[in-house]
Amino acid sequence: MKKLIANKICRLKKIITDVSIYGYKKTFTLLVKEMWATFGNILYYLPPPSFRKYKLPRANIRLMITSHCNLNCIGCNAFSPLAKEEFLSPKVVKNDLKKLSSIHNGKIQYIGLSGGEPLLHPDLLKITDLVEQFFPSAYHEITTNGILLNSQNDTFWENLKKNKFCICITRYPISLPFNEIKIKAEKFQISCYYGAGTDENIRIMSKTPLNLKGNENKVKMFRACSKANNCTFIHHGKIFQCPVIVNITIFNDYFKTNLKVHKKDYFNLNSAKNFDQILDFLRKPIPFCRYCSIHKKVYGIQWKKSEKQLSEWV
Repeated sequence: MKKLIANKICRLKKIITDVSIYGYKKTFTLLVKEMWATFGNILYYLPPPSFRKYKLPRANIRLMITSHCNLNCIGCNAFSPLAKEEFLSPKVVKNDLKKLSSIHNGKIQYIGLSGGEPLLHPDLLKITDLVEQFFPSAYHEITTNGILLNSQNDTFWENLKKNKFCICITRYPISLPFNEIKIKAEKFQISCYYGAGTDENIRIMSKTPLNLKGNENKVKMFRACSKANNCTFIHHGKIFQCPVIVNITIFNDYFKTNLKVHKKDYFNLNSAKNFDQILDFLRKPIPFCRYCSIHKKVYGIQWKKSEKQLSEWV
């Protein structure tokens, strides 16, 4: 740990002394990238944060209603550039939400719809109706790249208003009439905003490399992961700890790899007697964590469209 910090300090000093070579703007950018990388490296060695070590009192639940996308970013952790067109059916959503609502006992505070790109779903409004039906007291949100928002008709906006949905736009360096979208949203009294960390026009990506051998220490990886106990998905009757596991079959099929999902990598909703069992599952490392090299996370990757190369994910 001391050696790591000493090396990082030397690296930061070197960047500063090279200001005459790179100029102030480039030097500042390099410093930010290096500090991000340093933060990730140090986090790997720290003891588990209390909110991951102990069971949380409530949970946020997300539904990945599409896997494919109309933007296809480099290194997408949902593997959307590799995905075929597929939609989560309202029937599956209804079954999952109905079961979840019967046991959550007020412990679900957020229901989010994501993808892929959720606005591609032809039955999106049926799904928003279901969210309101089973979780009327939770915070409802759609996370989108925003490309399709300005083409939505009044029925779409009226539905989101009725079902108390907010719209969270992840901002990318694309042409998007955000002011027009925001005015239309305000007309229907819908909150519309850019997601945290994406209020600037240039999107900076990061990559957590997959370890195809699966020989990482799962406890250390879980300990350092920003999604641990913080990014829960429900999909086809199963509770998952992160989007990578939900769509890993897409990655395996495309690249002919074999990252295995063990029965201990998810919680079967049909076996749940109470919601505390799910909260307890979410706070613990799972076998799949061995495939993620959190300590080798790369920051500061410039956004661009995916070229579907294995190197984007490993």
